[in-house]
Amino acid sequence: MRCATFFIINYSEKLLTKSLSILRKQLYIFLFITIALFAFACSGGKNNSKVAIQEGLISLYQNDTISNFYNILEVNYLVSADTTSLQITAVNRDSSNEYLIIGFRNVINFSEKKYTITENNDELETNIVYVFLQKKLNNSYQNIPIENGIIDVVKYSPNSVLQAKLELKQVLNTDTVTLTGEVNLDFSSFDSNRIPNLPIPPGTMHIETDDAKLQMTCVASYVVSLNKYVINGISQNNQNLVITLENFKPKINYEYKIGETIDSIGQVYATFDDGIDLFTADGKNGTSGKITIKKLTYNTLQGYFECIAYNSKKKTQLEVKNGIFYAKLKVSE
Repeated sequence: MRCATFFIINYSEKLLTKSLSILRKQLYIFLFITIALFAFACSGGKNNSKVAIQEGLISLYQNDTISNFYNILEVNYLVSADTTSLQITAVNRDSSNEYLIIGFRNVINFSEKKYTITENNDELETNIVYVFLQKKLNNSYQNIPIENGIIDVVKYSPNSVLQAKLELKQVLNTDTVTLTGEVNLDFSSFDSNRIPNLPIPPGTMHIETDDAKLQMTCVASYVVSLNKYVINGISQNNQNLVITLENFKPKINYEYKIGETIDSIGQVYATFDDGIDLFTADGKNGTSGKITIKKLTYNTLQGYFECIAYNSKKKTQLEVKNGIFYAKLKVSE
């Protein structure tokens, strides 16, 4: 009897231990799933995307075969009472001579729904929806309208995010081409007040040359009458880098190249004075370079820069790389 009792107690203890082990594993699984779901829920709207395309891009597929991707350059956005106007300008990632413009004008109660491209584009009318391509032909830009199609707004939060799916019909000669694609716009990337400052102190510029790493003081000016931005960096040893952008309106997050004509007449060029010799980067004599504007407000101009410059007397080149600037901007007439 005592043996039987011992057997029952021992068996019960083992059963209890096994049950507790199973419960412990189930608890761990439950906690893991709970934490994962909580993290997913807290990830917010940006991670909970309803389109496959990355933020800041527009995709277009022609008959599901030919693909084009456009970097969003500029966003014009106005909300007044129950009326919304929004125009998105994007440049073809493979060709700076082609733009895609998508617009909603005076749309009442703009929301997540399907919008049909309208034939009437009168600025005074309401609920206007339009799409057109802008291509450079014979040294001038021509608008190529897309007159039929649907823009399905699948996600929209005012002044935060807009995601949409595109189904467009374009007439080419006598054929009708189907264009499908997506839009993924994060408004904060185009709102200067919400764009973070670059990670250097205000009023400074950091660059690297063939010989040294330089930290400079930096100021920028914009002359309205000349439509010219000048960014000026000066080191303690009076080494001087001057970057000039003229005859065009810089767009945030767009890369402008030295030696290329921008918007028909615009250009970027730079000079670097190392204290002895002057080097110029203007697209000539094998020179090149690029500048990317990351933030532009009424009192600051920030971005990245690099170039290969040339000294005509010594016939030598100099490379300026890893340039970053955070300039205080002064505007004058």
